[in-house]
Amino acid sequence: MLSLAALVAMAIPPPIELPTTMLAARASTYPPCKPTDFSCVTAVKVKVPTPLPLEALVRVNVSSVNPSDVDLEKSLGKLWGTLGVDFAGEVVSKGPLCSNLEVGDMVWGTTVGAYAEYTTVICPITGKLKGSDPQALGTLAEVGTTSAEALQKAGAPWRASDNFTVVITSGSGGTGFVAIQLAKAYGARTVVTAVGGQANAAFVKSLGADVVVDYHESDAYSPST
Repeated sequence: MLSLAALVAMAIPPPIELPTTMLAARASTYPPCKPTDFSCVTAVKVKVPTPLPLEALVRVNVSSVNPSDVDLEKSLGKLWGTLGVDFAGEVVSKGPLCSNLEVGDMVWGTTVGAYAEYTTVICPITGKLKGSDPQALGTLAEVGTTSAEALQKAGAPWRASDNFTVVITSGSGGTGFVAIQLAKAYGARTVVTAVGGQANAAFVKSLGADVVVDYHESDAYSPST
């Protein structure tokens, strides 16, 4: 018969073995690159970070590109910091005050330093995947939360009887295409948006936009006045 200590040891998963170094995408020159030019960003070998008490260490599976990455490249170039904001991945270790996440959890969110094999994240603002597609959530964190917060500040969710109209000024952009879908999900009766070109117009209509204005041809605000 196994002892209680042996049974407890069997129930506890073995710790995940972690490397001491990793690859990370960092701005390697200062002054930084010109906007949209990332030729000065290189993959370098750095130490795997150690999570602070309220942080977790995540093995990054998915990340994406945001406009904020350009700002990060400008600000972190002098500091040789790791770029990247969006992430989805697996928790491989955590600090003693991280109570909402466990080692092995699949998580997603935003941080600074997601363009790396491992990154540290703040536990209370990091979500669990809960069966969702990591590739989808790993690219939606910044634009999705930006859109959701903006719409909620405008009163979302709305009742059907509110007959609410939402105007999204650039519906085919990284934030706008998410905002259109969220606005409809939040109960907006009419979503008005502006785009450039017929291909973008067809795209936003497929997402649920009701009124689409090509700003090359007319005033983007005229349908909503």
